[in-house]
Amino acid sequence: MMISVLYTESYEYLGQSLDPEEMEFFESIRFNKAPVEHWGNSLQQLSYFLAQKSGRGIMVFIDEYEAPIYRAYELGCFVKVCPLYPSRLQSRLRTGIQANEFFWRGVLPGLLKVTMK
Repeated sequence: MMISVLYTESYEYLGQSLDPEEMEFFESIRFNKAPVEHWGNSLQQLSYFLAQKSGRGIMVFIDEYEAPIYRAYELGCFVKVCPLYPSRLQSRLRTGIQANEFFWRGVLPGLLKVTMK
């Protein structure tokens, strides 16, 4: 659903610049009707559309990726989740962003809202 929202927010900017095949893909994601195999590369495809329209690389800002670990703290299972979560997720997000050929810059803050006592 969040990806569909990103596509919807980008529609006004991109709508007229997409060829019919690109528009078909775009609309399938935008209206959350795409087949399963399209979702895996939907963010990279949106990056391509944006880079193609603007003529430059995209900037990626990912915030609150640590929200699930904060929730684990609230539910009392922070100690079990903490060693597994942040470094692996941050590594995967960083790898995914860097593997995107349309990537120019990005921000991936590493802030946690909790402290251990």
